[in-house]
Amino acid sequence: MVGLGAPLVQALEQHIGGLRPFPALEGQGCAAPSTQQAMWILLRGSDRSSLFERSAQLVELLGEALVLEDAMDTFRYRDSRDLTGYEDGTENPRPRQPSPPRWWRTAPAPRLKFCCGTTLDP
Repeated sequence: MVGLGAPLVQALEQHIGGLRPFPALEGQGCAAPSTQQAMWILLRGSDRSSLFERSAQLVELLGEALVLEDAMDTFRYRDSRDLTGYEDGTENPRPRQPSPPRWWRTAPAPRLKFCCGTTLDP
Protein backbone atom coordinates (compact mmCIF):
# COMPACT_ATOMS: atom_id res chain seq x y z
CA MET A 1 0.00 0.00 0.00
CA VAL A 2 1.42 3.39 -0.99
CA GLY A 3 0.20 6.83 -0.02
CA LEU A 4 1.33 9.92 -1.87
CA GLY A 5 1.72 13.11 0.12
CA ALA A 6 1.26 16.69 -1.04
CA PRO A 7 5.05 17.35 -1.17
CA LEU A 8 5.60 14.56 -3.73
CA VAL A 9 2.57 15.40 -5.85
CA GLN A 10 3.62 19.06 -5.93
CA ALA A 11 7.24 18.16 -6.79
CA LEU A 12 5.94 16.10 -9.72
CA GLU A 13 3.81 19.09 -10.81
CA GLN A 14 0.65 16.99 -10.59
CA HIS A 15 -2.73 17.54 -8.93
CA ILE A 16 -4.93 15.20 -6.92
CA GLY A 17 -8.29 16.70 -6.04
CA GLY A 18 -8.67 17.28 -2.30
CA LEU A 19 -5.02 16.57 -1.49
CA ARG A 20 -3.47 19.33 0.59
CA PRO A 21 -0.66 19.72 3.10
CA PHE A 22 -1.75 18.52 6.53
CA PRO A 23 -2.13 21.49 8.88
CA ALA A 24 -0.57 21.79 12.32
CA LEU A 25 -3.29 21.69 14.98
CA GLU A 26 -3.29 23.52 18.29
CA GLY A 27 -5.71 23.53 21.17
CA GLN A 28 -5.80 24.41 24.82
CA GLY A 29 -2.87 22.61 26.42
CA CYS A 30 -1.92 20.52 23.38
CA ALA A 31 -0.48 20.76 19.89
CA ALA A 32 -0.07 18.38 16.96
CA PRO A 33 2.61 19.46 14.47
CA SER A 34 2.31 18.88 10.75
CA THR A 35 4.60 15.90 10.19
CA GLN A 36 3.62 14.87 6.69
CA GLN A 37 5.87 13.00 4.30
CA ALA A 38 6.10 12.82 0.52
CA MET A 39 5.30 9.10 0.47
CA TRP A 40 4.02 6.49 2.89
CA ILE A 41 4.45 2.75 2.28
CA LEU A 42 2.92 -0.19 4.16
CA LEU A 43 4.27 -3.69 3.59
CA ARG A 44 2.27 -6.66 4.85
CA GLY A 45 3.23 -10.29 5.16
CA SER A 46 3.56 -13.32 7.41
CA ASP A 47 7.35 -13.78 7.22
CA ARG A 48 9.51 -11.29 9.12
CA SER A 49 12.59 -11.99 6.98
CA SER A 50 10.70 -11.34 3.73
CA LEU A 51 9.31 -8.08 5.10
CA PHE A 52 12.79 -6.97 6.12
CA GLU A 53 14.19 -7.79 2.67
CA ARG A 54 11.34 -6.05 0.82
CA SER A 55 11.79 -2.99 3.00
CA ALA A 56 15.53 -2.89 2.25
CA GLN A 57 14.83 -3.28 -1.48
CA LEU A 58 12.41 -0.34 -1.40
CA VAL A 59 14.90 1.86 0.44
CA GLU A 60 17.52 1.02 -2.20
CA LEU A 61 15.09 1.51 -5.10
CA LEU A 62 13.88 4.89 -3.85
CA GLY A 63 17.26 6.01 -2.51
CA GLU A 64 18.04 8.30 -5.45
CA ALA A 65 14.77 10.18 -5.17
CA LEU A 66 13.58 9.83 -1.57
CA VAL A 67 15.20 9.72 1.86
CA LEU A 68 13.82 7.28 4.45
CA GLU A 69 12.67 9.43 7.36
CA ASP A 70 11.10 6.77 9.58
CA ALA A 71 10.44 3.02 9.59
CA MET A 72 8.02 1.32 11.97
CA ASP A 73 7.52 -2.40 12.45
CA THR A 74 4.05 -3.36 13.63
CA PHE A 75 2.13 -6.54 14.36
CA ARG A 76 -1.42 -7.75 14.76
CA TYR A 77 -2.29 -8.18 18.43
CA ARG A 78 -4.41 -11.25 19.15
CA ASP A 79 -7.64 -11.03 17.12
CA SER A 80 -7.06 -7.51 15.70
CA ARG A 81 -7.76 -5.68 18.95
CA ASP A 82 -5.66 -2.84 20.27
CA LEU A 83 -4.01 -3.11 23.68
CA THR A 84 -7.15 -1.73 25.39
CA GLY A 85 -9.33 -4.47 23.89
CA TYR A 86 -10.98 -2.27 21.22
CA GLU A 87 -11.58 -4.18 17.99
CA ASP A 88 -9.86 -2.11 15.33
CA GLY A 89 -11.14 -1.64 11.80
CA THR A 90 -14.74 -2.76 12.25
CA GLU A 91 -16.18 0.19 10.31
CA ASN A 92 -13.49 0.63 7.67
CA PRO A 93 -14.62 0.67 4.02
CA ARG A 94 -13.46 -2.09 1.68
CA PRO A 95 -10.30 -1.10 -0.20
CA ARG A 96 -10.45 -0.61 -3.95
CA GLN A 97 -7.63 -1.36 -6.37
CA PRO A 98 -6.51 1.99 -7.84
CA SER A 99 -4.55 2.08 -11.07
CA PRO A 100 -1.10 3.71 -10.96
CA PRO A 101 -0.91 7.28 -12.25
CA ARG A 102 0.34 7.78 -15.82
CA TRP A 103 3.33 9.77 -14.58
CA TRP A 104 4.45 7.12 -12.06
CA ARG A 105 7.40 5.74 -14.07
CA THR A 106 8.37 8.89 -15.97
CA ALA A 107 8.41 11.45 -13.17
CA PRO A 108 11.58 13.30 -12.19
CA ALA A 109 13.31 12.10 -9.03
CA PRO A 110 13.03 14.71 -6.25
CA ARG A 111 14.89 14.11 -2.96
CA LEU A 112 11.88 14.04 -0.64
CA LYS A 113 11.23 12.07 2.56
CA PHE A 114 9.15 8.93 2.91
CA CYS A 115 8.06 6.52 5.62
CA CYS A 116 7.96 2.74 5.44
CA GLY A 117 6.12 0.44 7.81
CA THR A 118 5.72 -3.31 7.97
CA THR A 119 2.88 -5.34 9.41
CA LEU A 120 3.49 -8.95 10.42
CA ASP A 121 0.31 -10.92 9.71
CA PRO A 122 -0.39 -14.33 11.24
